Amino acid sequence: MFSRIAKVQAIAANRQAALLALDSAISLGYNNVGEMDTLADFNSLQANETYFKHLREQVYFNRNPCMADAHAREFDFWVGEWDVYQTGTRNYAGHSLVQLISRGCALLENWDSPASSGKSINFVDPVSISGSNHGPVLMSTAGRSSLMENMKDSAMRFVFEMTGPQGNKIIGRFIFYNLWPLTR
Repeated sequence: MFSRIAKVQAIAANRQAALLALDSAISLGYNNVGEMDTLADFNSLQANETYFKHLREQVYFNRNPCMADAHAREFDFWVGEWDVYQTGTRNYAGHSLVQLISRGCALLENWDSPASSGKSINFVDPVSISGSNHGPVLMSTAGRSSLMENMKDSAMRFVFEMTGPQGNKIIGRFIFYNLWPLTR
């Protein structure tokens, strides 16, 4: 209801009333960021209205809460398409395509190498973050749970344990290097 009032007030050039109605709509669960971006009724508010931009950001983060979560954003440097080489060589090891999915709450990795291929979905477990002083836990559908050590020297380090095919304990370590500053 309040979103409709906001539209009517915006069309009537009652900017303050439109913004107040939109604020009320958001507090009651309005989450149509697409409408805020494209609806001609809001054109008068979009152009030079700082508060409208604030409200739009609030709606965006209400719809996409992980985009506002600093821990969920720490691994964004991995997003992209990569040719992978053995450390310190020009020996091709594989290809990786990493995409942000689930409204910014997870990363989908599609990897392919001469020996194998597969996918993993990785996300930060907020329960483990609040219960750990070691850093967030990266959860993966690839069957591993990794404790993230502190990011240092432009590298994010993970240590994980899993059981091998013969029941033996396998400890793995990943090091992801941020090779350039994020531009997002």
